[in-house]
Amino acid sequence: MRRGELAGLRWRDVDLGSGKVSIVVQRTTGGFRVVTVEPKAGSRRVVQLARDVVVQVRGHHERQAAERDSLGFGRPGPDDVVFADEAGRLYHPQRLWALFGRASVKAGVPRIQLHDLRHAMATTALTAGIHPKIVQERLGHTTVAMTLDTYSHVTDTIQAAAAEEIYRVMNPPAQPNSVRDPQIGESLEETPEALRATARPLNVEEDVEPTAGSCRRQ
Repeated sequence: MRRGELAGLRWRDVDLGSGKVSIVVQRTTGGFRVVTVEPKAGSRRVVQLARDVVVQVRGHHERQAAERDSLGFGRPGPDDVVFADEAGRLYHPQRLWALFGRASVKAGVPRIQLHDLRHAMATTALTAGIHPKIVQERLGHTTVAMTLDTYSHVTDTIQAAAAEEIYRVMNPPAQPNSVRDPQIGESLEETPEALRATARPLNVEEDVEPTAGSCRRQ
């Protein structure tokens, strides 16, 4: 999500039951003013959250409600924003950068820009083999071509992996010829050693037809 989309996200747009977030409004800066507008073309979308993220968002909602109750402001309503101060006041979009930076330091992770999270998600998804159309929809890009052009440095790695996978599928390892033993129902390699090992010894008395010369009078 973009910074403006995070700043304008309302609780009515978050469905914790299905784990889906609807991006339908954003708060951004126009000159020196903060304005609330609809997302730009192609950016209106629904983003599916991972189950662990849903748990974190639900915990955030509970903490926000407790803080507001303790200060006498009441629980947050559907039109209240997800990211606000203890009294429910809206953050300036640029304020989210500072808060994110503090959280990064507290967590002991490298400090990056808030927008870098979008790039990290897209790069990780494409490298993991997620379909570019899914990545485009999550980012809110107008077209798949825009996504692939933006992350062309990743597509080189994907192309190399794809080439190896295609070769593997089209050139499976050779399988040895085999014969099936009708008595034990197992497949055996068709080699002289295997055939000799499984051949039954010949029982002369049972398996050889007697000849006239070999019969004795009783």
